[in-house]
Amino acid sequence: MRLAAPAADQIQITARAAQSRTAAGVAGWPRDWRRAGRGLTFLEGELGMDRATNRQGAMTDLYDTDILAWSEHQAALLRRRAAGELVNEGDLDWPNLAEEIESVGSEQLHAVESLLVQILLHRLKAEAWPDSSDVSHWRREMRVFQRQLRRRFAPSMRQKLDLPDLYQDALLLLPDSIGGQALLPVPQVCPVVLDELLIGP
Repeated sequence: MRLAAPAADQIQITARAAQSRTAAGVAGWPRDWRRAGRGLTFLEGELGMDRATNRQGAMTDLYDTDILAWSEHQAALLRRRAAGELVNEGDLDWPNLAEEIESVGSEQLHAVESLLVQILLHRLKAEAWPDSSDVSHWRREMRVFQRQLRRRFAPSMRQKLDLPDLYQDALLLLPDSIGGQALLPVPQVCPVVLDELLIGP
């Protein structure tokens, strides 16, 4: 028995109903979803942004809770990227990476400042107690500090070092007496320039 073919008007009604159902379904989708073949391709949608934010948040949490694991992971990602390998950008903790890179220079600058204070302090001690039996010891330590200073100093630090202010720090660290002897008067304004301390005795 052969079934009769549906009439043309029935086909049109069925097609319009299908389109209506499809339109109703699509209306409920996020605007950034698009139909691609049998699947759906997500283009710049909120879901992708949320995933990237979650990854960034996870990296920041690791930075706060386990700096060693964070640094090893980030270093591995950067090495892979430098080698031309594709890595997930969301796994790179850019804000903290930038902060850590900047802190490398800051730590070196602080180390140089600390060495300068120690050099100035030992220089002041030798001047304030010239008859002390510790003078040779102070001068020897000062030479060691100057060698360390020359290794750590970088030309770009010159404009950032405030030697007069560091000299005031050294004055504050100077004791009132050593071995029962009061200190002799010392200059209240820094009498040396940076190059003198870098060259050393």
